[in-house]
Amino acid sequence: MSAAGRCILKSGLRWFWGAALVLALLGCAPKALLRPSVTPSAEELLQRLQAEDSRISTLQAVGSLKWTRQGEKQSVDQALVLSRPGSLRLEALSPMGPSLLSLSINRGVAEVFVPGEGRALRGAASEKIMERLFALPMKVDQVLGVLCGRPPLCSPASAQAKAEAGVWILELECQDSGIHEQLRVDPTHTDPLGMVILSSSGQVLANISWSGFRKVKDVRLPTEIRAELPAKASRLELRLKELDPNLVIPEERFRLEIPKEIKVEPLS
Repeated sequence: MSAAGRCILKSGLRWFWGAALVLALLGCAPKALLRPSVTPSAEELLQRLQAEDSRISTLQAVGSLKWTRQGEKQSVDQALVLSRPGSLRLEALSPMGPSLLSLSINRGVAEVFVPGEGRALRGAASEKIMERLFALPMKVDQVLGVLCGRPPLCSPASAQAKAEAGVWILELECQDSGIHEQLRVDPTHTDPLGMVILSSSGQVLANISWSGFRKVKDVRLPTEIRAELPAKASRLELRLKELDPNLVIPEERFRLEIPKEIKVEPLS
């Protein structure tokens, strides 16, 4: 990517994400402690979480985004629409009118358009790009799940469940990767409250939390998502409102209208 392209991407993403999606476990837990006898098995808890995951396929919402990265802070109002597993459209909204920046991910391709600068970027929607855009070192489908309040659960080589301080704790040892996932779950609604992802050596790779769950169209959705990448001093907070799940969303919604006269630069 050219120096100009890198500058475009950096300035555009400052209005958007720029930082980290993985956070500190901040969920609200019931005060009463659960007895171990009422704790489901790890297999049963996984099945409940997977059942909740399957209840949402699309989401439309508006909200605000705040992020901090290595001491730099930014905030922006935004609108999003997504269709799982792989399509996303985000608009960084300007109080004066047109979007400050548009982001589209569709069919494995990511596009960024900055109308005020007349510039556009396009490249593969890789995990590297997802981390740069959303501070989540994950695949597209996993990032979209996080935005819907659905944790990115791995295929476990082993799993354990327990009750602790009024919440359920699910511990997963991921196959092959050596990654360890620890998930905190609300026993009342099976809402995910927080997730810590650790390396095989025990280093915290990412923290994610969800809170403010609301029931919309028989689907429970978070209104606040926080994330932190400790190693990169990045933190992100996303607040959502006007949540509208499971709409029929045409694929055209995920295509950016980039004027033909604008040269599209590589995004990598």
